[in-house]
Amino acid sequence: PFVDYDTNPITKAAAEDLSKFSVFDGPKCKCKVTTETLFRSNAPGALEGQYVSQFLLKDIPFGAKTITQKYTVPMEKIDYMTSYTEWLNIQNGQAPSSALKLDPLSRYISNGRDLGEYVHKDTSIQAALTACLILLG
Repeated sequence: PFVDYDTNPITKAAAEDLSKFSVFDGPKCKCKVTTETLFRSNAPGALEGQYVSQFLLKDIPFGAKTITQKYTVPMEKIDYMTSYTEWLNIQNGQAPSSALKLDPLSRYISNGRDLGEYVHKDTSIQAALTACLILLG
């Protein structure tokens, strides 16, 4: 989860590794990639606040119904495409070697994998419509 980035050894190592690349043009803090800048963009305001937009956490007023934003997301701690061969096979149009396993319990988006599944399944106007309904609600 995003809240664990600062203490997770993998995200700490990723930030340290990216800091070694002179061509890395992502955001930095004092010339270093940190767990706070990791996976963020250089867009204005992108380093402010949490990784997950509040628009993905608030209930959505939808007519006479309220929609709680708990989503069907992949199971935690199951990694895919971790070998070069599997990655290359998928780049070349082959099917993945294993099926995505979804968590049987819907939950709020809390990590990059959850966000990936959200954008994999959303409609083209879903995020904008959701934000609009929340603001108007």
